[in-house]
Amino acid sequence: MPVTSYALALGSNRRGLHGGPAQSVRAALAAIGGVVAVSAVIETVPVGPSQRRFANM
Repeated sequence: MPVTSYALALGSNRRGLHGGPAQSVRAALAAIGGVVAVSAVIETVPVGPSQRRFANM
């Protein structure tokens, strides 16, 4: 059976059920399961009208 690999980018600037953006992104990755590697969470400043920083992976 062939192995298929995927790259997935996640980001958020909203608080969710799991806490702040970084915690929400980590919870999403845990729910996906089978994740082989994960990058660091990088916080970036908003572009446009939003006042919240973004957490990106």
